[in-house]
Amino acid sequence: MRHYWGIRSIHANMEIRIACKSLGHSQAIHMKTYNSTYEEIDAIKGAKKL
Repeated sequence: MRHYWGIRSIHANMEIRIACKSLGHSQAIHMKTYNSTYEEIDAIKGAKKL
């Protein structure tokens, strides 16, 4: 459930610092854990521009 919340926070465009504080970890851990989700969102945004 916690991991799902982290992914949903990214899809909701929540600020990273707020998501980290809510999950109780650093920005470095957040980016390491959820980097693939950020890359997926970036790819979707890029495709929409085409």
